[in-house]
Amino acid sequence: MFASDISPTKANIFKAAIAMFTDDGYHNVSMRDLAKAVGIRHASIYNHFESKKDILLGLYRAFADKHKAVFPNLDEIYMLAEVYPPVDLFMLLDYQFPKEHANAMTRILTIAVGLMSTDADSWQFIRENTLTSYQVLTAPIARRLIDLGRIEPMDVEAFARLVGYYCFSAVCLVSTPMDAGFGDYESGLRFLYSSIIKPTGK
Repeated sequence: MFASDISPTKANIFKAAIAMFTDDGYHNVSMRDLAKAVGIRHASIYNHFESKKDILLGLYRAFADKHKAVFPNLDEIYMLAEVYPPVDLFMLLDYQFPKEHANAMTRILTIAVGLMSTDADSWQFIRENTLTSYQVLTAPIARRLIDLGRIEPMDVEAFARLVGYYCFSAVCLVSTPMDAGFGDYESGLRFLYSSIIKPTGK
């Protein structure tokens, strides 16, 4: 899941950080702990990262790169807006990471959720990858469907914010003992869309 141009040692540090920050808590893991987990000397880890925060930000950047790669193509969705059932069209906006990356991506989100109330970078990461990203997707599609006369007019900005809040809440549940799987998330999202979107039948 990491860029191909990084060294194997750096990739291993990232992998260890994902596991240890999730299992033990970011604040409870030291650079010495990470070096030991990877099998390098404590001083050597600083050849790859300046600090633990540098590692954390590197994980966020890796997530963002993978996030962009799975982001739906809006041009394709625009074309489908003319014929696709509106609720089903919005469900196409939901995206999943490839199986080989899904666990790491979920863990990175869990780390960020645990830190977002005290760390501005973590909050910015969560905001950009949940609230903002879903608003960027849903608002233009809603406007397109309204322009086509396929759904009744509504407050598009409020609708986009509500979808963003739902997705943000689902991400926050990842770091709790609640057993809310993807199926629960998806059915809840469909219910949300169905409750607000009013197709005209066109």
